[in-house]
Amino acid sequence: MTDDAIEIAWDRPSPFFVDVAVSADQIDALGHANNVHYLGWLQDCAWAHSRARGVDEALMMQLDRAMAVRETSMTYLAATHSGDALRVGDWITACDRRLRARRAFQIVRLRDGVTVLRATID
Repeated sequence: MTDDAIEIAWDRPSPFFVDVAVSADQIDALGHANNVHYLGWLQDCAWAHSRARGVDEALMMQLDRAMAVRETSMTYLAATHSGDALRVGDWITACDRRLRARRAFQIVRLRDGVTVLRATID
C-alpha cells in the first residue's frame, strides 16, 4: 500500500516505513492489540531501516558492535484491533555517526489515517 491510498499526516517528512497487520493472536482480553506488540513493531521497523542503510546483523557481528536500547518512550493514542493494517514510520533524529542513534516513530492506522502511537527510542 502506498501513501497515495490514504492521506497520512506524518509528524516529520519522508519516513522510512513498514506495514504490519494486527493478528488475532495479538489481541488481549480487552479486545485490542496488547501493548507488548507495539514495541515489537517498532523493533521490526528499526531493523528494516538499519538494513536498508546497509547496517545489518552480519555487519554488526563483523564489527563486534551492536545497537542496544537505552530508553524507550511510547504514547498510546488509539486502540488497534484484529485485522487493522498499520504503517510504522521511523526517522533517525540524532546519530553519533557510529552505532548510537535516536529514533522517532509514528504508527498510523491505514483505514482512517489515525495516529495510534508515537514513540522514541534512544
